[in-house]
Amino acid sequence: MIRAAIMVITFLFSILLDRERNLLHTLALAAFLILLFSPPSLFDVSFQLSFIAVLSILYLVPRFLQEFKQDEISLLLRTSWKNNIFKYMRLSFSSPE
Repeated sequence: MIRAAIMVITFLFSILLDRERNLLHTLALAAFLILLFSPPSLFDVSFQLSFIAVLSILYLVPRFLQEFKQDEISLLLRTSWKNNIFKYMRLSFSSPE
């Protein structure tokens, strides 16, 4: 919970200072602040997993979204809800190539 609060505070602080809102820089700053006050956190598995998870989300989601075209999203809006459910399930279980 403290890690998430530090991440949000650093992001909001960058907004207040009118800085570019780069999420990777915010993630690095949050990790730096945590390690500044508690250096042994580096060897904590929960610290490592939470930052790796956020880093992978920040890295993979834009690349994953580029794979889907706007046409496929607009098709989801015009089809029935049953077809939408099956299409979302297929998209969620498909592996990126």
